[in-house]
Order: sequence, then structure tokens, then C-alpha cells
Amino acid sequence: MNIQIYEMFMRDGLQSLDKIYSLENKKFFIDCLISCNIKNIEFGSTTSPKLLPQMKESYELWEYLYQKNLNNNFIMLITNNNNLKKSIDYNISSFSLLCSVSDTFGMKNLLKNSLESFDYVLEQISYIYNNCLNKNIKIRVYLSCSFGTIDEYFNDSYMDKLQIYLLRLLEEIKNNGHSDMNFDIVLCDTYGVIKDTILIKVLELTNSIENLNKYISLHLHTNNDFNDLIDIALYYNINKFDSSILNIGGCPFSGKENFNNINTINLIKYLESKNYKTNIDIDLLEKMEGEISKILYKNEYYTFIYCTRHDDGFIIKSNEKYDLSKDIKCSESESCSLIIKGILSYNGYYINTIQSVETDFDYYFGGFKFKYFMQNLRDINGNYLDINDENILFRKLFD
Repeated sequence: MNIQIYEMFMRDGLQSLDKIYSLENKKFFIDCLISCNIKNIEFGSTTSPKLLPQMKESYELWEYLYQKNLNNNFIMLITNNNNLKKSIDYNISSFSLLCSVSDTFGMKNLLKNSLESFDYVLEQISYIYNNCLNKNIKIRVYLSCSFGTIDEYFNDSYMDKLQIYLLRLLEEIKNNGHSDMNFDIVLCDTYGVIKDTILIKVLELTNSIENLNKYISLHLHTNNDFNDLIDIALYYNINKFDSSILNIGGCPFSGKENFNNINTINLIKYLESKNYKTNIDIDLLEKMEGEISKILYKNEYYTFIYCTRHDDGFIIKSNEKYDLSKDIKCSESESCSLIIKGILSYNGYYINTIQSVETDFDYYFGGFKFKYFMQNLRDINGNYLDINDENILFRKLFD
């Protein structure tokens, strides 16, 4: 079974970052992705720049892509009907449309309850097919909060509502002759609350509805522990997955500290280990990720703090070298003094030691904090650091 990867870095990834990158940066980013044979790329969003300034110049980026005349699937996330009309006028023919299974999320972020947001999407689908001159139309319907939220648990009534929306979408598919090549139903774990048991329930539901699973795509937010979820999805013959290079992304309006998107490189490697094909050049993608991260993470500094009294260590991330004389408190007790043991800088590709590290951080708690923040770092030769072997990891960094 071939797997379709939908790369979310350009939209879901960049919108989660504080920094706003230039149009020229974005052109470079997307050219890197295209060179790796990534066919499905969500490149931008029509969200107001006042809300998401990271997504400004999405139409200018589209014009750049349109002139290339490539056979890729470049997708624009649509937020309202005015922007939908504008996107059609720009000859965009691949759209992501957004609704919510959660009433709370819908009212807060879409200004509509769940049912209103769903009906709105059906109206948008009709408008697209009636007005888009380019008939090579592709549509993705995001069902936000498909697996519940932090306040609305995935119970029987929640699943019943999800089932109603799935059946109505399948009716839309049958009535208008959509194929699984041009129509996706994206089940989104917006809040990062998914569990194996919930995913099994949802996919048991979709599997019980004839011909539905081939339209299903998964957009998951995890803490880099996704193998079991992917195994469950593959068992139910799901072959479409959203992911992002550099393990970034997440809904900025969820009101929750986001788990990230699944890392594209890690996902592809895992799929290939199970003999699934994506047709993406994984070796080149690793190199291109390194080139992109050079721009994304210039001169970020990490200061390691260690309390000798409590064997308590942690990490501070800042844009400048940390002030060694600054008074900070131990996380165990405010009465403790802390000893700063080392400062590292990271430019997105390799690590430099600014001040020597005097303690064995693979023994103290700070080592584990270090591993959490440094999951996707490379050494000076461009090789990924092996975070599963603490001794090798720290030897590479501090020798």
C-alpha cells in the first residue's frame, strides 16, 4: 500500500512559530520540499494577518508556485467565503475547509457552533464546484476535534455527532462523484488528546461505513510517540497522513500548549521500516530539513541550570546568552541557590559549547530535559544526534 504524506510545515508548522519569515524565505522552504518529491503541500492560509501574521503573503507564494506549472497538489486553507472567492479568482483549485465537531472550539475559533460550521463547509464545497473554472479540484475537509477536546470528552454522544458528519460527507461524495484522489476527510486531533482506544473506536466507526476509509486522512498532534497510532491506522487501511518536518505545528488557538505534528522524516522512516512506500526522497529531505532549520533557528541559546542541593536540573531557552549573574530560583525550593553549569548555542544545524559544562547532565534531571528539547538536533557533520544513547549524545556535544 502506498502512503500519501501531506506536508504541513508551510502552514501548520510556520503558523506555530513566533517569528515571521519573509516571502523569499518561504519560497526557499517550499522549493526544498518540492525537490524531495513531496507532492501534497499545504502552503498557506487565508486567515487574517492580524490573527496569524505568519501566513501573510500566502497569495504571493501561490503566484510563485503557479508560475512553476508543477504537478504538485498545493493546498490553501480557507477560512471564509470571501477568501474562498478570492482564492478561486487566483486560480487555486485545491482547498482545505475547516469545521469542528466541538461546539466550544467552533464558537471560539470559527464563530459557529459545530453544526453551523459543518453546514458552512458543505456550502463552500458547492460554491467551489459551481465557480471554479479549473476542474482539477481537490478538497480536504478538516473535522477539528474529531477525538474530543480537553473539556469535551470523547463519549458516545460525541461519537454519534461525528458519525452524523461522516455520513453526510459520504452522501456529498456519492451525490457529486468525488473520488478518494480528490476528496479527503481529515480527522484532526486538535488538542493532542488522542489515545489508542479512542482512535480504534473512531476507525471502527469509519470502517463500518462502506467505502469511507479510503477518504480518511489523519492529522495528529503527538509528543513524538506515534508508532502505535500509525500501526492502528494501517490496520484499518488508512493511507493518508498529515505531518511536518522539524516536528513543529499545532493549533495556535486551541488554548492549550500544543503537542506537535508528527515529524515527517520520522514518519517516513517508520513506514519504510514496515515496507510502505511514500515515494519521497528521504535522504534529500534530511538534507533539506537541515538547510531550512539553518534559517529557522539561528543563534538560539540554551542555558543549563543545576541545583547541587536537590540534584534538580532544568533548561532555559533564550534568544541571547543567559545572564550568568541573574538571580533565579531552584524549581524545588525558592530558598536554594542555583549553579549554572553550561551554555550551548544552536543555529539550527549544529551545536557549539559557549561555556563548558561542568556536571554530568546525562545523570541529573537536566539531561532528560535536554533530551526533550533537542530531539531533532544534528552534530556538526549533519548527522542526527542519537538521543537514545545518553553517553554518545553528551560525548558528541561536549568533547
